[in-house]
Amino acid sequence: RFGASVPLKEDRLGLRMSVARNGLPGYTDNAIDGRRDINDSEQIGGRAALSWDGDMVDVDLGVLHQRIDASDRAVVALEPDTYAPLGGEFEGRNWQRQPFSKELTLTSLSVNWDLGWADLVSATGWSKTKTLDQIDTTVQFGEVADLLLGLPEPGSSNVRYTFDLDKITQEFRFSSKTGGRFEWMAGVFYTKEDAQQNQVAWLGQRDGSPLPAPFDAAFGTLAVIGLPSTYEEVALFANASWRFGERFKIDAGLRQARNDQWFSQNVSEGILAPIGDAPGESTEDVFTWSLSPQFKLAEDTMLYARVATGYQPGGPNVALPGIPPSVDSSMLASYELGLKSQTADRRVQVDVSAFRIEWDDIQVASSFNGIGGLVNGGEASSEGLELASQFRATEALSLGINAAYTKARVKNDFEATVIPQGAFDVVLNTGLAGDRMPYVPTLSWAANAEYAFMTAQGLSGQVGGVLRFTGERLSDTTERQRVTAPGDPSTVLQEEVTAPLRLDSYRALDLYAGIGRERWEVRAYVSNVTGEGGYSSMTPAAGALSGTLAYLAAVPIQPRTFGVEFDVRF
Repeated sequence: RFGASVPLKEDRLGLRMSVARNGLPGYTDNAIDGRRDINDSEQIGGRAALSWDGDMVDVDLGVLHQRIDASDRAVVALEPDTYAPLGGEFEGRNWQRQPFSKELTLTSLSVNWDLGWADLVSATGWSKTKTLDQIDTTVQFGEVADLLLGLPEPGSSNVRYTFDLDKITQEFRFSSKTGGRFEWMAGVFYTKEDAQQNQVAWLGQRDGSPLPAPFDAAFGTLAVIGLPSTYEEVALFANASWRFGERFKIDAGLRQARNDQWFSQNVSEGILAPIGDAPGESTEDVFTWSLSPQFKLAEDTMLYARVATGYQPGGPNVALPGIPPSVDSSMLASYELGLKSQTADRRVQVDVSAFRIEWDDIQVASSFNGIGGLVNGGEASSEGLELASQFRATEALSLGINAAYTKARVKNDFEATVIPQGAFDVVLNTGLAGDRMPYVPTLSWAANAEYAFMTAQGLSGQVGGVLRFTGERLSDTTERQRVTAPGDPSTVLQEEVTAPLRLDSYRALDLYAGIGRERWEVRAYVSNVTGEGGYSSMTPAAGALSGTLAYLAAVPIQPRTFGVEFDVRF
């Protein structure tokens, strides 16, 4: 990476420019074609920022461009019953390549005008994102070739996603001068998003060649789906802060928002979704608020509480049998009580908090035969404790620990999706009361230590390490699929319950050391020193028609990685 700052006009105008490239080495192999280290990737970016410091008006203009290219995915194949690798420790099974790329351009402009009695800020942002993502769906859709078309063997398949997004935001806000007993801020926010997502599902023979005639023309393309959409939101907001004496303060905020959405599912080809255009639109008004009292127990100790509400916008949904035409907003209420404290000499710092979050109408995925959409799941809660601490044992040695205990549960059965199947209905629940929330460990923590030193030759440096722990997690909620008589969900003809996958806990140790002078520094590091194994996510790879589970697709944590960094300043 390289960065430079250039003064264009002394004390007034300055330019900052930087460019960076990050090449990430691959570490997973593919058993199907023998490729090794397939998940290497590259990140390239550049940024330019122009800043004007005026007497009454400050202006900041920034442009950022970034591109990410990944050759394939870091996925390994596990045996479904034992979770043991089917091949090597870092070996997956992909018949189709899975490239990923994302290109982002972000422009921002902020103007801060000192009006004397208040500050007026205008913040403008525009971004353009282009994303390509291809996934191997041979296990899911390859069996269409033999089970549906009657060919001698299963085929090979991939789904290619492209996503283009143009987004503009504009915010105007007035804020009072700081330092008074009463401070306030009020403003208006606007955003508009224009998006175009395209999905193409391809089916060929197991060796990657097209299906034999005449199947190639009729079934070589399983789906061509265009998903244009727009999202527009306007919001009014206001925040205020009151100080009562030297110890007590209350912060409060209000936000009233309205969003309008339009969406269309345009299926032009294939057998996975109904052919035709299915537009949809929605409008909703959402009110959120926050309240936070704070009390200083001592000069360096504060007790605080916070209550706040928030939401994730709903909107139109995919047009599939049994899937609702739209989903409601996911609403939440958050409650937090905490203590922030540090000693006068800042040798000891402790932040501890207890929290509870209540969700309503969670948006969750519901799929059947490999095709799915969103449904409102119902209610869930998350509660726990968080700790962040730092202790400077000596002038040279500092120790710290961060920890979190979380209990996150589904409170009721998710809303059922009813899929008509001719002589019967399939009633699908993708979450049941009492389920743990996916990928939320009950316990996680990280302990760190660092020792700083100075040599007789005037060199300064540090050595340190971090030991991190992530507890056991579940990959999903429980899925219950019931076959019932048409229109009579109480008559259950067959029931199948699928439990989520369990991801074991893991620990990893990271070590580092560095030394340098005023203008240069060299550092060496080793991440995951002991080569600890663990998985960050896990999903079943099963056939969409037969439901046969082939293997578990798991994303491993990064194995032992070491490197050297060198910095120079001029």
